[in-house]
Amino acid sequence: MEKFGKAVNYADGALSFIECGNAMERDPLEAKSPYTMYSETVELIRYAMRLKNFTSHSATVAEKKLAVLCNRCLSLLYLRMFKLKKDHAVKYSRSLMESTGTPSPLSLSPSPVSSVSSSTGLAGSGASGNVAIPQRIHHMAASHVNITNNILRSYEHWDTAEKLATESQ
Repeated sequence: MEKFGKAVNYADGALSFIECGNAMERDPLEAKSPYTMYSETVELIRYAMRLKNFTSHSATVAEKKLAVLCNRCLSLLYLRMFKLKKDHAVKYSRSLMESTGTPSPLSLSPSPVSSVSSSTGLAGSGASGNVAIPQRIHHMAASHVNITNNILRSYEHWDTAEKLATESQ
């Protein structure tokens, strides 16, 4: 089968997976997260789009329409993935703001760690230029970035679809 036909079949399968994810969201007894279904659907669509350059100037009208459909689906999937994890992102944001907020007056006093060591002549942890970040804070920051990147990807794919739709008219 030619690459365009394969991509159409993959896109058709992705639409079925999206329907499945929607059904999973409506079923409170469903154990598996619709987020996982949507995430795997994103990978399927991305694979279909890598089969051929459907956005090149030599692409047929049908190929460009498939690219528009795939980009719109990706946009909506990323938006849905963001909305499913939005509460986590808000919680992480609050915790990160609290952990990096204005220092208390007690933290402004010098500590033994920041004083010069008599044996090395180097300042405590500042000599290497590294800053220790608690693993919990690092994990929250990484999770927050992963969740909020979904909204950015959503806008990016929607804009790409708009551009392709305009070009193919």
